[in-house]
Amino acid sequence: MIEIIYRGKFKIFNKNKLYFKGQVKNKKKKIYKIYTLLNTNIFMKNIKKLRSCEIIKNILKKTQNKKNRLISKNAQISNYISPHLNKWVKIFFNDKTRTYKDSRSIYARITFKKWFNNDKKWKFKDEDIFFSKILGHKNINSQMYYKQFKLQNFSNKWKPKKYKNLILKKLKLLDNKLNKIIKRKKSYKIHYITKKIIKINPNKKITSYLLRKYGFNTKLIQRYIKFISKYINNNNKKKYNKIIIK
Repeated sequence: MIEIIYRGKFKIFNKNKLYFKGQVKNKKKKIYKIYTLLNTNIFMKNIKKLRSCEIIKNILKKTQNKKNRLISKNAQISNYISPHLNKWVKIFFNDKTRTYKDSRSIYARITFKKWFNNDKKWKFKDEDIFFSKILGHKNINSQMYYKQFKLQNFSNKWKPKKYKNLILKKLKLLDNKLNKIIKRKKSYKIHYITKKIIKINPNKKITSYLLRKYGFNTKLIQRYIKFISKYINNNNKKKYNKIIIK
């Protein structure tokens, strides 16, 4: 995690591999060649986006405080971020025992399935060597913990389906129509917040209770929900009536 947040330095080798420098456990500044599970151009674009977001910038500023020198910078960053990541991982896997560290084991297993038998580099190497190399372990026994997961129905031919957020698309079409009910800037904000919520979770129920948490008054919320429901639910009541609630 620390390497992703700020410490790691990445450079594209090809569409599936990166040069990586800055592993926390390696003080010799060794440069690794690592696999990615997505196109390296996409990885580079998104890691820049992550590191430039305000939340990460604020965390890095806080960890530079001299008063906290008793705790290392890496430990401080971990204390800020880990609880949130762990909470998300438990929800994602629907398993309270899971933590964000499991993602490293999952990465190792997918990488093994994807590349061990398809990259000539490993033709005369066994899987223990593979795991220890891609995880950056000096001791070959250290990689045993990262073999805890197995994959079912894995295929190198699989590609994620392009997902269309139809609700968000319809909300965006209403941007220019809102002047019928909107006269103040705060009213535009409620539409922006709603789009942001649906972008993150297309199945989220938009209710008065939810929008009041963002500081909007009840009258505005009722007018807004009534307005968008007319367009979102039109001819699609069965599909959308659980998304937009009047």
